[in-house]
This record gives sequence, structure tokens and C-alpha cells, in this order.
Amino acid sequence: MFCSRLFQALLAPFILLPVLAQSPPKAVATTGVIRVKTDQVGAVVFLNDKEVGRTPLTLPDTPAGKYRLTLVHPGYAEYSQEIECSAGKPLSLFVVLKVLETSTPLPSLPVSFVVIHGHTSGSCKGVLLVNRDTIEYKADNGTDHFEIPIRSVRLVSRYSGSEGGGIWSGVTGGLVGAAMAAAIDAKRPRIPPVRIDAGRAYNFLAVAAMSGESRPESEPNYDAVSQTNEECFRIVNRLFTDDLKVRPGKR
Repeated sequence: MFCSRLFQALLAPFILLPVLAQSPPKAVATTGVIRVKTDQVGAVVFLNDKEVGRTPLTLPDTPAGKYRLTLVHPGYAEYSQEIECSAGKPLSLFVVLKVLETSTPLPSLPVSFVVIHGHTSGSCKGVLLVNRDTIEYKADNGTDHFEIPIRSVRLVSRYSGSEGGGIWSGVTGGLVGAAMAAAIDAKRPRIPPVRIDAGRAYNFLAVAAMSGESRPESEPNYDAVSQTNEECFRIVNRLFTDDLKVRPGKR
């Protein structure tokens, strides 16, 4: 009896060793891979308002979850869709971009718009003067006054990205107050500003068109702001697209 118990005691550590030496369980994957290709190479890719690269693009180790994907390319309509990245699985997308209509005749230039100019933090109101070769902005309070040559523009879009993107639903009072109030009351999506990338990004929300130097007296509603902003975008984008065609080393 004594020998049997002694043998069991000596054997116990050797029986336990294989259990202690077992490999730990494999970690559960929490990221996936997103691959984006477009028929037009070089489209700018945004995920949830953040620029992440140009197509063709592979994004490894992307946290699993839902994202808003936006693609922007000169001369083509912006593309946007909701996507979901699954852990441990690749998501591959191929998008055919739609050519943006640029045959609409340009108005007699220059044209002026009352705009809200978005800063990284905050905003100011002023006048955007669009000429054939330049875009000039002058703030009402005199703090901002600059000119953007059309030749220096690299991209025009109606997408704010991560810079100044939060101001559009927060602007109240003044010329654009009623439009923003209507957007909030109707739970409408924000109106994307006209984004001009010329080495740095400039965001403008065009709220009213001017007749000469005269500003409209009435407060614009949401639909009027949306229509004016669209008109401003089409003019600026048309000038940019026309210039892009004749640039040396054009894309």
C-alpha cells in the first residue's frame, strides 16, 4: 500500500506536465482587409471622412465594422456607399466611375457667391468671386483674403473630408440660419461644401448667388442653399476640368 501511494505521488508531476505545456488558444481576429480598385486609376479614397489613399488601394489590418466609402476623381461623379469590413475576411471592391457632365455652358464670368468658409476650427462668412483663371475669397470681417489660381487646383469635390467637416450642421444665424434650421428640423443630411484642393484644402458652402455686388435680402431655405451650392460646384469643377485637359504632363 505504501509503495503504491509513493509511486502515484512521484508520477503526478509527470501526468500534469502535458496539460501545463499546452499551447494557448488562438487569438480571435478583429481586423480585415479592404481592397479598392476603380476603372480610373488614382481616385482619392475616403473612409468615414478620412483620406486613406488612392486607387488601386489595399488597406490591411482595418478594424472590423461599418464604414462610409467615398471615391473622388477629377472629371467624374463622386461615388459613395456603406461597406462592412469583417474580421479575418478580405473585402474587394471594383468601382466604375461615372463621367461628370461638363457640357453645360459656363455663365458669364466672373460670378459671385455668398459663402461660409470652413476652417479646421470654426468658420467665417464672405464672398467667393469665381473668374476664369482664379478663385478669390474675401471675408466680411477682413480676416481672410486670398486667391487660388485654377492652374494650382488638384481636385474639386463636394466632400469635406476630415478638415472643417463639422461646421456645416452647426452654423446658425445670419444668412444661412434658416437653411440650417430646416436641415435640423427635417433631419436632412448636411449639404456637402465645395472642396477645393490646391496644396491645402479650402471648404466653401455657397449659400446664395449674388447679382453684381448686391446680396439677396431674403433668408434662403435648405433647398435654395443646396441648389446654389451645386451651381457653385459645377462652375468651379468645369473650370478645373477644362484647365486639366491642357496642363503640361496632364493626368
